[in-house]
Amino acid sequence: MSSEYKQDIKELLSFVEYSLKSGVFLVEGFSRCALYDINSGNVYSLDKNAQDVLTGRSKNTNFWKKLVSMGLCTDKNHLEKQILSELEYKPSLQFA
Repeated sequence: MSSEYKQDIKELLSFVEYSLKSGVFLVEGFSRCALYDINSGNVYSLDKNAQDVLTGRSKNTNFWKKLVSMGLCTDKNHLEKQILSELEYKPSLQFA
């Protein structure tokens, strides 16, 4: 008997006055999650507590402020362009 777990990629997540920047994606796993910043190429592995904050199941304004200082999120009034749909529809690879 096999169990399947579907990963879900979330873009432009927001909570109260904070929102992930365009190009920063939350990928949830079974016990952890990760933030993928395709603007810089960095990947941040996060624990379940961070996952709960990012998905709105828990509140932690200090965590969001830390993400702002790292350049991963901004205040909600700053409009960001969604890019996930562009990546899905233009999956061609380019080599230098």
